[in-house]
Amino acid sequence: MARDFSKRGSAAQQQLQMKNVSVVFQHDSTQWYNKQFTITELTTSLNSVTNTSPGPDTIPFIFLSHFSSSQLSSLLKFYNYLWCNGLPHQWKFSIIVPILKPGKPSTEASSYRPIALTNCLCKLMEKMVTRRLQQFLITNRSIDPCQSGFRARHSTLDAVTRFETAIRLGLIEDDIVMAIFIDITQAFDTVWHDGLLRKLQMLRLSGNLPRFIEEFLKNRRISVRLGTTASSNHPVVAGVPQGSVISPTLFNIMINDLLHSCIGVEYSLYADDCALWVRKRSVQDCVAVLQPALDSMTAWSTKWGLHLSPAKTKAMLFTRRRAISSPVLNLSGSSVDFVHSHCFLGITFDSKLTWRNHIHKLHDRCQKDTRILSLVSSQGWGADFVTLRQLYISLIRSKLDYASFLLSSACPTYLKILDRIQYAAARVMLGVIRCTPTDGLEAESNLMPLDIRRSLLMVQYVARVLSVPDHPCRKLLLSYFPFQFYKHQRFPLPVIAHAYETYLNNNISFTQIPQIPNLSTHTVYTLPVHSSLHTSLKSATSNSVWQTLFLDLQTKYPEYTSVFTDGSYKDDLCGAGVWSDSFSLIARLPYNTSVFTSELYAIYICLTFLKQRAGQYAIYTDSYSSISALQNIKRHSHYLVYRIADIISSSPSTKFIIEWVPGHVGISGNEQADELAKRARLVPRVCPLLLPYRELRQTFQAHHHSLWKQRWSASPSRLQPLKPSFDLHDILYLPRKQQLVLTRIRFRTCLFTHKHHFNKELPPQCTQCRVRLTLEHILLFCQTFDNPRIALKSACRELEKPFCMYTLLSTTFPPGVLITYLEVTNYFSKI
Repeated sequence: MARDFSKRGSAAQQQLQMKNVSVVFQHDSTQWYNKQFTITELTTSLNSVTNTSPGPDTIPFIFLSHFSSSQLSSLLKFYNYLWCNGLPHQWKFSIIVPILKPGKPSTEASSYRPIALTNCLCKLMEKMVTRRLQQFLITNRSIDPCQSGFRARHSTLDAVTRFETAIRLGLIEDDIVMAIFIDITQAFDTVWHDGLLRKLQMLRLSGNLPRFIEEFLKNRRISVRLGTTASSNHPVVAGVPQGSVISPTLFNIMINDLLHSCIGVEYSLYADDCALWVRKRSVQDCVAVLQPALDSMTAWSTKWGLHLSPAKTKAMLFTRRRAISSPVLNLSGSSVDFVHSHCFLGITFDSKLTWRNHIHKLHDRCQKDTRILSLVSSQGWGADFVTLRQLYISLIRSKLDYASFLLSSACPTYLKILDRIQYAAARVMLGVIRCTPTDGLEAESNLMPLDIRRSLLMVQYVARVLSVPDHPCRKLLLSYFPFQFYKHQRFPLPVIAHAYETYLNNNISFTQIPQIPNLSTHTVYTLPVHSSLHTSLKSATSNSVWQTLFLDLQTKYPEYTSVFTDGSYKDDLCGAGVWSDSFSLIARLPYNTSVFTSELYAIYICLTFLKQRAGQYAIYTDSYSSISALQNIKRHSHYLVYRIADIISSSPSTKFIIEWVPGHVGISGNEQADELAKRARLVPRVCPLLLPYRELRQTFQAHHHSLWKQRWSASPSRLQPLKPSFDLHDILYLPRKQQLVLTRIRFRTCLFTHKHHFNKELPPQCTQCRVRLTLEHILLFCQTFDNPRIALKSACRELEKPFCMYTLLSTTFPPGVLITYLEVTNYFSKI
């Protein structure tokens, strides 16, 4: 197996080596990306690592994460030495763990994906280099906007959403959409090293960064490990190691111009998963555009050494017309097969876009996971409800969620198949019997109905897309217009139309979503933001001491003008205030703006006001959360954090200092800013503040939760009066057997009352009272249990509630009393 992995692409590489591509990277210390690494870059990269498997040196990331400051400084010196002098040969050795590809035979070496385990010390350096490389690519707009693979704030959903939109519009307008799904044989393992270096040179990279990549790729060796057995070492002549940090970015560079010569086609890339499509009035028009594109891709693959597989490449026609014959398309001299359905990025597309095939496949996959859930839910030794619910969310609902908003256009019959998956899982979690009504299962388990959840996931995805300036789906959303023709035809609308309507119903425009430039999310900021006074506990220090400490802090910045900022929130009204001896600013913010946003906005308007003015300014805020956010900027940080960071970074290094001070301890400037923020809440004019992504998510979650609550309030379920909210009540946290019994009682479906349905027998009778045996009879009326029932009545009197089924089944009734009654009456084991 090791020999097979090492020889992948070797024949093609030998032919390409004959081209005598010579790449030499000159020394260049002037470029920013070749500078020495900083301690901020190292700590940022170290904070982003996960506890992955270590490489040959067996040193895990968790070991590195416990380094002291002096140890990190030594490690940084070591990295900077390697940055200028080359990598150690030990870092070029990888242990390969073969992972079997889904649906492939285990007896063939080609069925395995070689995952490389490299040293974590090397991976940490790769992280710093990759961040710089990505920042360079973003600055120079070098990556194709339609490439969604391995890019922050991009995903597989981008490609399938664009593709679905094109198909839907084609079906609505009676066009023909012809698509081709390209397969690249062993793409990662056959990357031509010299060709990749040539592409780095074409990007005008020089100096340490491309030299690091060259050193990283050359003279690599691998050893395959199966269990405790390892093979001998073998050289690697092609490919980028799967599992390394920098490999995905290098592969994106290699494949970046694959489709640049394809004129008149739409396309999407997710790493090596490629699809291209056209929408025309006739099949001949489609072929006239696609065939030159395929010829161009064939020429590209010959030049750059990646092999396109005609046998695995598939084509599809999407049309509502009948009796359309498949045309002939050629790739690398072989014809491309036309199919009626194809799985692209985990979504099975059929020619009419009914989602029938995809839903049935999804159902079969989830059924297997539901059986696993059943196996670990035994009454005697099984997992409790909370564990089972978490298993469901991880194993099953994650599959149901993936691209689920695209499935909203499927017919109700198909969508009901997905609903039944959640119903079945909820029955297993709660431990209720199969004849339990479905209308209360989701409410009792606090699982949002799938149709409402699909809508929620859609609007959240759209909000994320709209925050990326050059996102291809953003252009689709902003260019959409709800023509009357679309509304009055019988075919389903694309998902972007549903998103448009949902945002419109919530009075939110697409343009209200703030954009965060891609460059900002890849920049490592070193900001003059401090919390010098945060060493003391606020409650343990008197106001006079705090005032003295602040005066001492001010003496550190004698040349700086003191400016104070604050935010205020009360009764859904929000304001921001800025105070200084020479000026003051106030701003009223929209309803339900968070305190965190108001504090950041106060700092932002302060910086915006001062950036064009001469002088140096020390800005004091009592919001420690704002200080923390500015000290630890992450890719999903508040958009105001990025705007504040950009203003400070673009200003002279000594112009601004931001410090934390405690609030409400008598510091004069802070008290003045607090008064301004309170006054700002009552200002008539509201500032047009854009909605931050996190608060927008909360708004949509509250809206969809409200939709669910309205539906549940109108439900005829007998559980509805007992379940006014969707929170998990205390009964669900009891031991499994007790929880199961009490839940079945709440649903009023027990074995002794419903068993006759399964056995085709007559309903059970109470032998003592000569009436039908029901749950109400056992708990309220049966004369045999009058003495044990005294405890139930006593508990009702303590709650000051009537003795009835509603009280006994409510979450406020003590469960221990009810369990004791059932045990005394010998019905605990019969439920």
